[in-house]
Amino acid sequence: MKVLLINPPYTYQTPWLQITEPLGILYLAAYLRSYSSHNIGVVDCLDNHSIHKIGKRLYWYGLTHVEMIKKISEFVPDVVGVTCMFSKKKNDFLGCLRVIKSHFPAIKIIVGGTYPSLFPEEVVHTGLVDYCVIGEGETSFHRLLNILDNKENGSLLDLDGIAFLNNGNLVLNPKLDYIENLDHIPFPARDLINYEAYITRKSVLHGLGLRRSASILTSRSCPNRCNFCSMYRIHGPRWRGRSAANVIDEILHLVREFGIQDLFVMDDNFTFKRDRIVAICDGIIQAGLRIRWNTPNGISINTLDYELLNLMKKSGCKSICIAIETGDEELRNKVIGKRLSNSKIKEVVHSAANLGIFITAFYIIGMPGETRDKFAKTLQQIVSLPLNGVAAAFANPLPGTKLYQDCIENNWCLLENSSDDNHNILYKPFIVTNDFSEEELIKREKAFYRTFMRAKIFTIIKDTLLMRNLLIYPPFLMRVVKDRLLRH
Repeated sequence: MKVLLINPPYTYQTPWLQITEPLGILYLAAYLRSYSSHNIGVVDCLDNHSIHKIGKRLYWYGLTHVEMIKKISEFVPDVVGVTCMFSKKKNDFLGCLRVIKSHFPAIKIIVGGTYPSLFPEEVVHTGLVDYCVIGEGETSFHRLLNILDNKENGSLLDLDGIAFLNNGNLVLNPKLDYIENLDHIPFPARDLINYEAYITRKSVLHGLGLRRSASILTSRSCPNRCNFCSMYRIHGPRWRGRSAANVIDEILHLVREFGIQDLFVMDDNFTFKRDRIVAICDGIIQAGLRIRWNTPNGISINTLDYELLNLMKKSGCKSICIAIETGDEELRNKVIGKRLSNSKIKEVVHSAANLGIFITAFYIIGMPGETRDKFAKTLQQIVSLPLNGVAAAFANPLPGTKLYQDCIENNWCLLENSSDDNHNILYKPFIVTNDFSEEELIKREKAFYRTFMRAKIFTIIKDTLLMRNLLIYPPFLMRVVKDRLLRH
């Protein structure tokens, strides 16, 4: 069969969204190309620099629907697979499916990604899809195609990780079987898209990306269960990592084939297994690879110490992102579930700072139970720690998380951000409890950035001149101007 995988276009409220390559469908394409006889193609609607303003505060990213339909017509697929990498892109994703369904009613439509995996029943009942692949998709998608093409005996009713309607009745098989040895999955099929557009896009992430840059994924899932995270429901309950040798081979491939100089390690828990990260760092050093790398998604503080950070630095690590979440230890551990002490945070941050590693700390504002006194501890912490940057997000109860369930059970007010021009906005509060109102949370966010800027002004000026921080990143500057973020 001819199978066309699509990374759809989407909308956002600013024209400066940082976009990295769609590793999910590129892994899927590589797997199908290696282990099946199906003819595989990819339409990455975002592998260009096309951005169009379509509303007062809304921009269209990527190919238009007309352009996408033209590419589908040229490929003439039997099956179209569409991904939705973020739940916040739900409306754009469903709009894309409607267009495809209306133009190609006979083509089988299979969907996957974060939103379909978390809400397969909702997606199937839209009537826009034939099958929904849940979670890690390589093996389930492969078997589904083979059964549809009569290349494999078996019943779809028994297929792992799939949802569909059978004579009007929902079939929902949870994902239980995950790939144990990730080395068996080929490197992402970067040759099937306009990869040069990503390499030269200059998507600056925490100081890197001005040079030729690429993303890499060396492991899947995370053993931790923070109350706001649903990633383990996508990538499985257990952390699995590629071998160090396999990771080094891909880095060598990226350097030799694409001239990559900056590398974004996009794992959810890159440093979970110490001997593996040591072997990766040693391998980079021994191979003489002169690359710079960082961890934009964050790494677990509990896995770090001076010795490991020193080795990471020697192998090219220029910056790390760490998830602290709050300055209050009780809120961090009993509510969020981090199992992370203030003393460990202090040890690791000072160690990284002494080594000259750029440190960005992630925080959450508005977690249930965050009183004014607890928030004050966050302000005290960002002043006392030698951080280069901070990033705050409002507590977001994504459906499928413990936080969402807690909000429902406790009748905490969930604020709606779903109008046409702001359904992607992430810098507005989502939760209201007895501890804070929406207005109070907005004031806290302003106090957070204002406090950090005042305390670290000389560090910020130095890092800005060295292009190491996001102070000159247009979306942040626009927020400063429009929302008066750093003013009383």
